[in-house]
Amino acid sequence: MARDIVRISDVPANTDDILFSNNELTIKRPLLGYPAVVYAGKYADPIALLQNASYSMTAKEDFGIADPDVDFVEIVDEIQTLKMDNMQIVSGRESYIHFYTTTRKFPAASATFDDVLTIPLQYRDYKGGSN
Repeated sequence: MARDIVRISDVPANTDDILFSNNELTIKRPLLGYPAVVYAGKYADPIALLQNASYSMTAKEDFGIADPDVDFVEIVDEIQTLKMDNMQIVSGRESYIHFYTTTRKFPAASATFDDVLTIPLQYRDYKGGSN
């Protein structure tokens, strides 16, 4: 997990075999490490928080504490299209086209900035054509 990416819980890799079926996304702020978290100037004792984070982390986790300067998350919704239909593909690598972009604000920041943003989801299967 890169440090500049929000942390999203329980999202499987994007494959044809495994689909995300939760009815909400659980998102946390990205992580900051030393010295960036000290320069942010929003933690009372960032070094102690980093030390505590290092004691409680597992081998698969990224190290750091929540970035206090992240106020919102931008969500880009893309729709999968035909594999070879790449005229409207944004990334140029995968067969997804842009549908819409929205933003959501994180809850009011706590002292540790480890607040959770929960975004409800509603799935709709649309096959196209007239209804």
